[in-house]
Amino acid sequence: KNFSLYAQRTNVYLHLHTSHPEGVGWDIPNYLQEFDVHNKVLFTYICRKCKKTHVSTFCGEKKICPFCKDRTATFPNVVDGLTQHQLADIYNLFDLYVQYAICEGCGIPQLEAAACGIPVCSVDYSAMSEVTTKLKASKIPYALFKEMESQAWRAIPNDSALVQLIHKMTQMSPSEISQMKKDIRNNVIENYSWDMTTERIMSVFDKTEPLNLWDKPLETDV
Repeated sequence: KNFSLYAQRTNVYLHLHTSHPEGVGWDIPNYLQEFDVHNKVLFTYICRKCKKTHVSTFCGEKKICPFCKDRTATFPNVVDGLTQHQLADIYNLFDLYVQYAICEGCGIPQLEAAACGIPVCSVDYSAMSEVTTKLKASKIPYALFKEMESQAWRAIPNDSALVQLIHKMTQMSPSEISQMKKDIRNNVIENYSWDMTTERIMSVFDKTEPLNLWDKPLETDV
């Protein structure tokens, strides 16, 4: 709600790179109408026929592709997604990437955005806190609640704090933003790569003594 009030009086847009519809999840059309932000929220569409992508306001589950002119453009999903180059093009539309989750593992999109030189802000909870620390990115404060389904503690992000972060970025000079982009890309390169991940996993394997070998009987506690 805070974002909707802020967006209506500023030149700020929210881009959602998501799938729709889903069996469970957010009722996107309902929220667009409830908060009157239909013209302020953009979505990624991919054509199932020509495989080209474009950005549009919400036009339903399917829309006409502006390239091949067939009604075959839909939301991306984990089965039919974008190529790495197409995804990089989407990231580079952003001025700021927001990881607005109640909990998160490593959160690969944070790293993808940073690798594209896009400033990142994430909820200061779970693995998101570690990622933002290493990236020297902005952190969003939160309040905790216990999720009934899992009995796990989850974070409720502070909407007002996010709006303040967005407003702060809009007040920065082009040179400040350019430096921020360079810094966050350097930070992700310095701290994250598949080679680094592989080396750390292999070091764990190398230091772990096997309990059982193929040519010996199994050792048990019984």
